[in-house]
Amino acid sequence: MDIVLALHQFPPFGGGGTEVLAGWITGSLRARGHSVRLVSAVPHGATTAGLALPPDDVVRFLPLRRSDGSGAARIRREFDDADAGDAFGAVLDERRPDVVHFLHLAGLTAGAVRASIARGVPTVFTATDFWFECPTVQLLLCDHSRCAGPDLDRLNCARHLMELRHPALHALSAVSLFDRPAALALRIASRVPGLRRMTSSFEALAARSPTLHATLQSLGAVVAPTAHMRERLASFGVPEGRLHLVRFGVPRPRVEDSATADRDPRGMRIAFVGTLASHKGPHLIVEALARLQGIPLWLDLHGDSNDSEYCRRLQAATRADGRIRLCGRFASVEIGRVFHDADVLVIPSLWDENAPLVLLQAIAHRCPVLVSDVPGLVEPMREGLDGWTFRRNDVDDLAAVLRRLAADPESTARIRRTPVVTRSIDDQVADLLSLYRNCGAPAPVPQ
Repeated sequence: MDIVLALHQFPPFGGGGTEVLAGWITGSLRARGHSVRLVSAVPHGATTAGLALPPDDVVRFLPLRRSDGSGAARIRREFDDADAGDAFGAVLDERRPDVVHFLHLAGLTAGAVRASIARGVPTVFTATDFWFECPTVQLLLCDHSRCAGPDLDRLNCARHLMELRHPALHALSAVSLFDRPAALALRIASRVPGLRRMTSSFEALAARSPTLHATLQSLGAVVAPTAHMRERLASFGVPEGRLHLVRFGVPRPRVEDSATADRDPRGMRIAFVGTLASHKGPHLIVEALARLQGIPLWLDLHGDSNDSEYCRRLQAATRADGRIRLCGRFASVEIGRVFHDADVLVIPSLWDENAPLVLLQAIAHRCPVLVSDVPGLVEPMREGLDGWTFRRNDVDDLAAVLRRLAADPESTARIRRTPVVTRSIDDQVADLLSLYRNCGAPAPVPQ
């Protein structure tokens, strides 16, 4: 089978969970004798010039033309880019694959799906985050409260995007009282020639839901890795018959990574692995440690640091508390060592997550986990058998659980001794191949 895997970005432009998953799926498919081509958008503002890129027959990068245009045009291109459709269609004409599997639609947008459907290629989409609902992908507002999703006219999205651009407006998300009259006023103004330009950006944003709704309905299969994501997709309007629950798998741990962990004699070692950004919540662990003075705890923060205000605060915390280390990134082959060295992996995410691979890998390596009680973290783990939970965005509750674990080392040791059979990436790919072979005929996407 000839397969195109398509996503929003790929190394050297990004190395998040979706990109890692794409690499794993590609390797498993090729090991089974299938031909696979990765196609990736180049993130807006990035360039391929001067970069060491994978060979073109491994990854085809699409540096998309994004002319400035009006504000409305820029908003529209975020979810429906005709240039992306043309560029992706040219790859399909050259490759003529048996199936296209989108792992993310940012950058490629509805335009790429339309190109695939127009050529009659069976097309699958896996929702690796909430991009289909949320332009910022996390359904998380500026005050770290959760967003219930877009309203009919997406005026709540407009308020959130304005907050992001203008921090002084950070209370705007709470002001929904005037949304209904504002929506009516915008509809009336859009019919007045002199006011049309003023309303065009709101109209473009409002078109995001119906456009992506039609796009998802046109696909042969839509894949959710968690029951929570399946419910969100169903609520967004994906037909029940097209929805499939295919849980993520991870590579089997290497034999050399399965040795009994040697504990740090100084105390309990905590690890964080991921993006050093507020929605991932590493600051919560730092704040919890500040409440646990005198308790022998050590924190290793693994992830890229940058010059953002958030990372500068984390750097200041490491200078103020010698128990905290900023460790930077590590090579993927080193993840077993990281899990081996940690007494507990803490995943304190503020957004709802979607079965992150680092959680699944930690469970496979029998590294105890402590996670915030959001759906995408709670669903893949077993309380008490793989780890524990604490209340989302609650530093006091996190500190209380860490205090309890530090006082009872046997609780983490018990998890390490408990064998578990986890789902492998080959298990996931076997399910995907079944979907590919039985994928329904694509339906045209309404223009």
